[in-house]
Amino acid sequence: MHMPKVWSTDLKRVQFKLAASEEFSELFHITLRPDASSGEETVRVEFELTADRNYKFDVYRRPDVGLEDVSIEVSTRVNKEGQLVVQQQLINRTDKYANFDCMLYAPDRRRQRQQIFNLGRGRNTQTYVLPRGMFCHAVKS
Repeated sequence: MHMPKVWSTDLKRVQFKLAASEEFSELFHITLRPDASSGEETVRVEFELTADRNYKFDVYRRPDVGLEDVSIEVSTRVNKEGQLVVQQQLINRTDKYANFDCMLYAPDRRRQRQQIFNLGRGRNTQTYVLPRGMFCHAVKS
């Protein structure tokens, strides 16, 4: 099983024998460290089967990590003036009010901050604009 490094599992390798049409299931636990990201992640599971010949294949799954109560969607583009436009959408799917303190960091640029108070059920859109957006560069963490 291949998953993000901040995840761990008690399942390492499982061997089993099945007859035709027989089913098998194995329970296992996945533990996420506190610094694990929420949102969609990719998990790859390797299989090796022996039948009339040996088969090897991978199965990919993209579980959505989180409570599905609040999420964020971010998009970027460079407009015709050469500015980097970052649009953030916060989505609250609950009836509880939520507060957010959002900051945009770009190397060698002034930090931009948006505070959202008492966001009820629905979507809130914030837009950040950085001059000379074509000269912004991503920093790998």
